[in-house]
Formats: sequence, structure tokens, C-alpha cells
Amino acid sequence: MDKIESAQREADDVKAIMLENVKKEEERRENLSDLDQRAEHLQNGCKDLEKAVNPKKNRMMEYLRANKGLVIVVLASAIIIFAVVVAMLATQDIHGHGHPEVHGDLENP
Repeated sequence: MDKIESAQREADDVKAIMLENVKKEEERRENLSDLDQRAEHLQNGCKDLEKAVNPKKNRMMEYLRANKGLVIVVLASAIIIFAVVVAMLATQDIHGHGHPEVHGDLENP
């Protein structure tokens, strides 16, 4: 009978292990279901956020397009002012004085 009792104990151990594995599998399935629901919720939230952001993005692009002419005028003015300043600095002599004719510093010949 020892063999029968030993086999019965082994069968009970295997049964306990199998029941534990089934229990763990059910918990995993529930966890996966929860994760799936969370992922779906996040995905829906992302879609809502995208819908909310796109109109703002489109309005910003329209604003930039409408003011493109203004930006070009400002940049062109800045370039012209820079060129004038550089030209004025280039026409000064080495000592930092302007043209002698302008300042009345003509030397007598």
C-alpha cells in the first residue's frame, strides 16, 4: 500500500500545483484585461487630445501665413539697416573720424 499512498500523495501534489497554476492564469488574464482597457482608454485620450490640438495648430499656421508679408518686411528692413551701418563704418578712416569734407578737417595744402 505504500506505493498506492505515495502515488496518491504525488497526485494530490500535482493537483495542488495545477490548481495554483489555473488560479495564476486567471489572475494574469484579469490583469491583461485591465491593461487592455487602460490601453484603450489611453488611446481614446490620445485621439481626443489630437482633435483638440489640431485646430490650434491649424490656427497658428494660418496666423503665420497671414503675417508672412510682415515678417519679410521686418527682415528686409533689418538687413537694409545693417548694410547702412556697415557702409558707414567702412567709410570712416582708420582713426575713427569721418570724411574730412564732412567734418571740415581739410588740411591746408
